[in-house]
Amino acid sequence: MAPRDGIADALSRLADALRAELSRQPQIPTDLLRQEGLQIPWTLEVGNGGFDAEAHASELRKALKLQVDALISHHKSFRPGHVLSLRTGKAEGKDTRPPDSRFVFGGYSPSGHPRFLDFAQWLLQLEHPDQHLLYRKPPGLITVVTPGEQLTSELLPIYRQAPVDQRIHGQVTAGWYPIRRSDGTPATLAVTFQVISSSQAPPQDDGSQGPKTHQRRRFGLNLLVAGPDGEDMDEVFATLDPVPWSSAVAWARQALASVETSQGKRSKPGAGGHGGTDLEKRIQGILGGLARRLAQKHRGRERRTGHAEKRHQSGRRPTRMAMKDLERAQDHDIFVDSRKDTLIVLGEKGRTHVFNRAGKLVTSIRYPADAIEKKQKAEVWCPAGPGDIRSLRQDARSHGTSDRDTLHSEPRD
Repeated sequence: MAPRDGIADALSRLADALRAELSRQPQIPTDLLRQEGLQIPWTLEVGNGGFDAEAHASELRKALKLQVDALISHHKSFRPGHVLSLRTGKAEGKDTRPPDSRFVFGGYSPSGHPRFLDFAQWLLQLEHPDQHLLYRKPPGLITVVTPGEQLTSELLPIYRQAPVDQRIHGQVTAGWYPIRRSDGTPATLAVTFQVISSSQAPPQDDGSQGPKTHQRRRFGLNLLVAGPDGEDMDEVFATLDPVPWSSAVAWARQALASVETSQGKRSKPGAGGHGGTDLEKRIQGILGGLARRLAQKHRGRERRTGHAEKRHQSGRRPTRMAMKDLERAQDHDIFVDSRKDTLIVLGEKGRTHVFNRAGKLVTSIRYPADAIEKKQKAEVWCPAGPGDIRSLRQDARSHGTSDRDTLHSEPRD
């Protein structure tokens, strides 16, 4: 067996050291690290006076710590479905997410609190020329691109220095998307798509030798969305089949990944130390491309709506599956939704059927296993009692299936 290459051995040792460091950081999800890893650009300076391995090792350790700290900072401040509060430095709590399905992010208040506005009111404030399309039947889809500077324009100077280094480069707001409430009645949905980034401050130039690191930013696409009755993002996704923005979001995330890996190659110095002007132009181009793709997808969907509605009314969707699942369900597969006072029947492969107290089927949804487990642990779904189960079985037989029943799928995006 040939001896191991020296460079390969050094890289292996470096990877081992990095894994050991990350294992001591419980704030970073392990599955996330497997997906993205860390990028550590540096320059190896050998020089004419010999190679000082200890000095380089010390500088490389500093570079590793800097990147680990940046990753921790990014994931502490970036919570999907929530926007960072510049007053608290946290992305948690009800005031950091839309209150219901009609609201979009409207920027920060002077004191750094996130501000959410009804999408129709947002368009009215912007004097958008197409705002009348929201009131068509069915409503049209309007997309608005907003630069990050506009979202922070009202901030007082003291709140411009955020406790966490996260930046909103801009956003796209889009609405209305059709959605249904838990009782099956129609509602409207608006979504905010934000390009955000975070970074660790670059190391001080103390004149030491060794690897020279560059400031890099981590980019992400954050979605702000809530259900008609304030349901969280996971519940909204579970009721959409298909998710109308999935392909546009996949394109935007791929484009942002390209921006992240190309940092430092072509950028020019920009204001505020947040990256070069070329980088900002690319991000604004991505936001514009996302808005166009959202609109194109919706126009294609509108052309198919007539046929889909006829198919829905004709009952050719799998409406009979709810009754079959109820007949096959064991008592431990039937729950009471403590928030909505409805009865939940679990079928195979995540099929979930919602019945009202009169035994009428309201809707059917396909939930992933972890979402079902989460609802049970949080006691949102509690085991149904014998009386509730007996009444449901009797009343459901008298009602048969409902023409509202539509089986939705959990999105794969």
